[in-house]
Amino acid sequence: MVAKAASLLRVLARRKGLVALVALFVALSIYNRAFLGVALHYLNLRVLELLASMMIVSRGFELSGILSRISARLVEVSRGSVRLLLALLLVTTAMVSAVLMNDTSLFVFVPLAVAIARLCSLRRDEIVALTVIAANVGSQLTPIGNPQNMLVWVYARVPFWVFVAKMAAPTLFCIAILLVYALHVSRGKGRIPVPPRTALDSKLAAASMASLVATIVIAQSCWWYLALVPPLVSIVVLRRFELAKAVDLWLLAFFALIFMDFGGLGWILSSLRLYATRITIVALGIALSQAISNVPAAAILIHWVGSRYWYQIALSCDIAGNGTIISSLANIIGAKLGEVRYGDMQRRTIPFLLATIPIALVFSLGII
Repeated sequence: MVAKAASLLRVLARRKGLVALVALFVALSIYNRAFLGVALHYLNLRVLELLASMMIVSRGFELSGILSRISARLVEVSRGSVRLLLALLLVTTAMVSAVLMNDTSLFVFVPLAVAIARLCSLRRDEIVALTVIAANVGSQLTPIGNPQNMLVWVYARVPFWVFVAKMAAPTLFCIAILLVYALHVSRGKGRIPVPPRTALDSKLAAASMASLVATIVIAQSCWWYLALVPPLVSIVVLRRFELAKAVDLWLLAFFALIFMDFGGLGWILSSLRLYATRITIVALGIALSQAISNVPAAAILIHWVGSRYWYQIALSCDIAGNGTIISSLANIIGAKLGEVRYGDMQRRTIPFLLATIPIALVFSLGII
């Protein structure tokens, strides 16, 4: 019993963010006795189930070899042109992130970015930062691109394609700015060898795609609690039980506490009857994300003002992810995978944030 307790303490010591969220939960429960019941109300099982489903689907695509095939194809198409390869890398990272979540795509494309930097005499921190920015930008396009979009989408009950249509224009503008931003770092030299082709498990790739489509359809219906069924069926039918290990229970617990803690904070703010406008929502979304990350920021805002300003919340928190190192979980993941110091990462991401804030303002205020 003592050994198990010691093991648990060691695990918690490595997960300081989770411990901090538990401490915040206890503090808020003491501050307001009604908080506990409210927090449980904001434990959004619909989003948690969607996250678990996407973890399995993403792992399925990864193990199928299709993402490695895409990486090899990018190198082939570039024909040795560093600028073309970098542009293809960034655009492809953005597109994949819109479907498989930004965190997942980084596990594939950051190692490729590091290889490109090494072979072409480019600065690794610059290429890795650009890849992370591309993942964040691409993920803002769809409700399943990142956790904050999932939360806003589920809470606001916006149709999938309405969400995509609203986010399409600002996403394209951000990608255009990213490509221009990348021009000054793509002056490397050297030819990049085409990586060997990996085996493609077509059955697993097809099953993952079918699970992805089915999950999206079910998540929008009144049968949302069955969203985890399609990937589980794929696991059983294909006998790929290792896919179940992709479900990170600690990460789900982390997001559960975020939803309860910051959803509860949003409820406290709503009780204060503070006046909110589109401009204040955008400003708060960007500012809060720099301090507490964009998922908690979205949780606070959506539970404070409700679904009326869902577009402003989603867009501001998405664009804010390209800021400080903690503004998005993807920034930390990318920095660790690429072995880039946090300070070096921020020197690339913060200027991009400043360049794209006008996009958030223009589209959120309906100027375009």
